[in-house]
Amino acid sequence: MPFFVFFNCKFMLRIRFSHYILLGVALYLQFGNVLAQQPMLTLNDLAADPGWHRLLHYEQSMIGLTKRSAVISPDFFLAPDGATNPLAELKATISALKLSPLKDMDNHAQCKFPARYQWLVDRLGASQFNHLEAQCDELDLWTRNNSVRSISVVLASGYLANPASYYGHTLLKLNFENEVSGSYLIDTSVNFGAIVPDNENPFKYIAKGILGGYDGGFSHVGFYFHSHNYGDHELRDLWEYKLDLNQTDVDFIVKHSWEVLGKRYTYYFFDRNCALRMAEILEVIGGIKVLPSNSLWTIPQHHIQVLAQATYHDRPLVSEVKFHPSRQSRFYNKVKNLTLNEYAEFRGLTTKQTTFDSASFTSLPVKSQQAIVDSAIDYYQFVGSPLETAPQELKNAYTTALSVRYKLPPGVVPLEVTIPQGPHTGRAPSWFQLAALDGSAIGKFQTLRIRPAYYDPLDSDSGHIPNSKLTMADLTLGIKDGEVWLRHLDFISIESSSPNLTGLPGDNTAAWKMRLGMDELDQVQHNTAILKLSGDIGLTRQVTSWGFLGAYVGATLQSDSKYQGPGHSHFSLQAVVKPKNRFSGKFSYEQRFPFNSQLPTYEESTLELRFAFSKSSDLRLSYLKNQASEVGLGFGFYW
Repeated sequence: MPFFVFFNCKFMLRIRFSHYILLGVALYLQFGNVLAQQPMLTLNDLAADPGWHRLLHYEQSMIGLTKRSAVISPDFFLAPDGATNPLAELKATISALKLSPLKDMDNHAQCKFPARYQWLVDRLGASQFNHLEAQCDELDLWTRNNSVRSISVVLASGYLANPASYYGHTLLKLNFENEVSGSYLIDTSVNFGAIVPDNENPFKYIAKGILGGYDGGFSHVGFYFHSHNYGDHELRDLWEYKLDLNQTDVDFIVKHSWEVLGKRYTYYFFDRNCALRMAEILEVIGGIKVLPSNSLWTIPQHHIQVLAQATYHDRPLVSEVKFHPSRQSRFYNKVKNLTLNEYAEFRGLTTKQTTFDSASFTSLPVKSQQAIVDSAIDYYQFVGSPLETAPQELKNAYTTALSVRYKLPPGVVPLEVTIPQGPHTGRAPSWFQLAALDGSAIGKFQTLRIRPAYYDPLDSDSGHIPNSKLTMADLTLGIKDGEVWLRHLDFISIESSSPNLTGLPGDNTAAWKMRLGMDELDQVQHNTAILKLSGDIGLTRQVTSWGFLGAYVGATLQSDSKYQGPGHSHFSLQAVVKPKNRFSGKFSYEQRFPFNSQLPTYEESTLELRFAFSKSSDLRLSYLKNQASEVGLGFGFYW
């Protein structure tokens, strides 16, 4: 019986084995031809791979026939013609990676180009590089032994005092493990910017930035540096967008960031800027698309809007949005949280009507004293920023406030922070408008307006400086009976305002305007355009939650005309109202005093009302009164 069982089992095993053989033959006959048709991966295939081109930052040439790397640093390439020859660079990289790392491992290709090495291992297999892994001490130190666990994109809001930051600024933040309260400040930030000489003239900077007169490059520093510089010194809010990436993708982006540190590119203000280069770092991962696909220029806020809508592996790419308020925002929130009695005492301290020794202060509850002193500390830091260069009297007041706080019981006063709408929720930066107008001098006509970037007081929404203006290349053409003429052109126009929400001394009320552009001579002689350069200084105040007032004095220089003269001085008043989210209005009045002109003193009044249909469209009603008057209605589209 046992023998019989054994025989049957052995026979059954033989049958099953023969079945497997037959099955294998059948599969080969069925799929063998298909498999035989699959070509082996060649070096030419790898050199043409978009992933390889992304790692080398190849860009299509102007005529579209050749590719050249955007990187202009020779040490980024291992082949003499690597900047223009993907195949030659691939072969040189493979050869360098196959060299055995013996001495000075940090200069080995594995350590200098870890992302290239990983990319090639993934496609060719580790057996192609049959040697020991290089010990990359410098890379390990930078990544803190591969402890980067996530990546964020950070946007610093626009800053009108520095041409380099008119449109905001983006950078990468490498988030390390073991996050605790405040530890984000010691994370590493990767930054791209123009390499500009100290004290560069702003007009020279803009001209060279537009024409590609500067090199740009990647650098790295602790995030605390940018938090202090942007948030505390320049009073710019920071928005952090944490990305939903797996560890493999995080490591690959970190490795590629290491490869481009210190490498130089040609910098262009409008497109080859921080937003484009940061997006390229992320897009080194196939499947990530975070650059606008239909834009002639790359603006940081628009990049953030695309980033916030992007998906990766069928999930939103952005997993979390964090708001890092500036010193100004923190101060305004603390003042807003004070009770009426606390604010009265706080105002008395800032105006020197009372002191911390006054009975009105010492008789208050401890919680109120803590709130007032905390607000005072922020106030002195805010109005004296940076404190290192502040007047000694202000430094002494700050030191006194700190001393009083140390004497009070420890504890944090609960703070209700008002988080504004993030810049990712805003509209597109460019605007196109068609309008129909009726003028008392020339009758009915039409205008076509193109504003490539960026905003005016009526549409300064999320991420823009409220009640301010920043435009470049803003062009308006008049059209009547087949005739086309230039009505208005802003080469650059800036209106910088300060809200002065607290009304306290030192809460800066200063405002200024600057414009370089062209205008039609007047509404009568509309076919003649003159060049103008103007500047204003003034005071502004947010009088209600929806009302803003400003008063200015200034002067305008212009190309001499037959009777208007070389320019005029002027004073002006301006009011901006935004009672509803979709509605806004602006009224301005200007009195002009011409220089050496046939014209007497004259005035100009304008009124503009805006209704936003959506983020992408609006309707504007305008009225202008100068030598003549005109009224218009225009439909605008944002893109």
